[in-house]
Amino acid sequence: KQVLSHMKDQNGNRKADLATLAKIVWKMGKFDLAEKYYLRLISEIPSNDPVLIKLYEDLGDITSHKGDYDASIQWYNKALEIREKNPSFNTEKNTKIVDVSEFIDYRNPKLEKIIKQSYSRSRIDLSEENLIDPDMKIVVKEAIIKKQCTKLNLSDNSITSKGAFILASGLKNNLTLQVLNLCATRIGDSGVQYIAKALSINNNVIKVLSIINSGLTDKSAEDLAAMLKTNKTLLYLSLGENELGDEGIAILVNALQNHNNTLEYLNLSYNKWMTELSVEFLIIMINYTQALKVLLVWFRDLSGKNENRLKKAAQANKKARVTVNNSWISLRYQLCDW
Repeated sequence: KQVLSHMKDQNGNRKADLATLAKIVWKMGKFDLAEKYYLRLISEIPSNDPVLIKLYEDLGDITSHKGDYDASIQWYNKALEIREKNPSFNTEKNTKIVDVSEFIDYRNPKLEKIIKQSYSRSRIDLSEENLIDPDMKIVVKEAIIKKQCTKLNLSDNSITSKGAFILASGLKNNLTLQVLNLCATRIGDSGVQYIAKALSINNNVIKVLSIINSGLTDKSAEDLAAMLKTNKTLLYLSLGENELGDEGIAILVNALQNHNNTLEYLNLSYNKWMTELSVEFLIIMINYTQALKVLLVWFRDLSGKNENRLKKAAQANKKARVTVNNSWISLRYQLCDW
C-alpha cells in the first residue's frame, strides 16, 4: 500500500501505477499479490474498455504460473468473450474466437491414467489415443505442468484449433518440454497461429516441432515466419504433407535468411501447392542460411535440371544435406520417428 501510495503521489495516475505495480510483483514471482492487483484494477475499469482483454489474458498467465489451470482457462475465456462481443477490439488479424468454457469440467480417466503412469521429465506418447480438444486441458495440466514431460507426442489425434489454443496457453509457461509432435492433427492455420505465438513469447525451451499433415496453408507460413524471427532455440521444424505454396515457402525462406541463425532442420516435403518456382527460394536459403544442416523437399513434376540445381547448391554449401524427392514412406518414417 505504501509503494502504491507513493507512486500515486508522484504521478497522480492510480490506474497506470496499479498496472505497473501488478506487473512488477508478477515478475518477482509473487503471483497471489499480482492476481490481487489485477483484480482490483479490473474492478476500476469500464466494462467497454479494450484494455480488459489484455488484463484477463495476463490473469490467465498468472494463474497458470500458480498451477491453477481451471482458473487460467476461465480468465482466457473471459478475454475471448470480450473479443467476441466487441469485434473492433480484436487487433489480432484473422484470429478466430475459441470458446473453451465447455472444457472446464471435462474428464478422461484413460488419458489421466496414461499420464499418471508416465515418469516425470520423460517422453509421453499420446499418439493415436482418440484425443479431442477438451483433452488438451488434461494434457497441459497433468503432462506439461505436473509431469514436466520433455517430449510430447500428440500425433494422429482429432485435435483442432480449439485444442491448439489450450495447448498454446500451457506452452507460454513451459520450462521442460523440448519436443512437440502435432503430426496428423486438424489444428490448421488457426491452431498454428496459437502455437507460433506461444513459441514467440516463450522462445527458449522447445527445440523440435513437427506439424506434418495438419492442414497448413501459406497463412501458417506467415505465423511461423514471425515466430522464427524471435525464436532462437527451435532447431527442427517439420511441415511436410501440408498445403504450403510458393508464397509460403518464400515467406519462410525470408525469415530464415534474414532473421534466424539457429534452425538446423527443415522439412517441406509433399506440400500440395509447391511448384518449381520454390526452387529459386530454396537455393537462396541453402546459399545464405548459415545454420541449416538438413533440408527435405519433394515436388510434383520436378525437372531433372532443378533437382540437380538443388543438389549442387547443397554441395557448394558443404554444410547442408538436401534430400530431394525421396520416397514418401522413408520420409514419413524419418520425420515422425522422434
